[in-house]
Amino acid sequence: MGWFWGEPSSSAEVPGSPRNDELLNGTNVSTDKDLIEKPPPILTRDEQAEADFKDLVKELQAEIQQHTATRKSKTDGSDSEISSISPDSLYPTTMSCRQAFDSAFYCQSMGGQFNNLYRYGEVRNCSEKWSQFWFCMRTKSQPAEKKRAMIQEHYRQRAVKYKVGPSSEDIWEVRNEPVENAFALDPDTLPSTTHVRRAQS
Repeated sequence: MGWFWGEPSSSAEVPGSPRNDELLNGTNVSTDKDLIEKPPPILTRDEQAEADFKDLVKELQAEIQQHTATRKSKTDGSDSEISSISPDSLYPTTMSCRQAFDSAFYCQSMGGQFNNLYRYGEVRNCSEKWSQFWFCMRTKSQPAEKKRAMIQEHYRQRAVKYKVGPSSEDIWEVRNEPVENAFALDPDTLPSTTHVRRAQS
């Protein structure tokens, strides 16, 4: 008795049958071994981990090559943004109307107003966000160069508004001289700590 993928036992073969004649003549006969594929080798845990790691590395290398090719095509393209060190290069030249709409819609929604009430103590006027959305929609019909200039000017005016008005950065004063001996005193020698220790004991 043999395995089901092994050759049949010799007792089942009849002498003079076509199969035996072909084997004796050397002609190519597809055997049961050719029809049934060999099962993949059983891997140990470490070998399986190594194979999975190699697959992961191949996938990551393919993604890196794709990202590099995309980045190269963007930098080599004729429509790429001109990089310079002028102050105008600080301001974006593109604007997403969908992002502006989402921001305005969220500001107007109940969750957005609740957030404003929690943060600022009052319901917030969303007209600035809606005006930003409508500005973006107006720039859609402009030629590319004029559109870039309009968006840059819009962001420049916003930056001036935030720089001139009150800011959370105003509470910090810039030091012109470093603090000397900031951690020179031992906290155990300070008089206030000795009074606290006596009160606790």
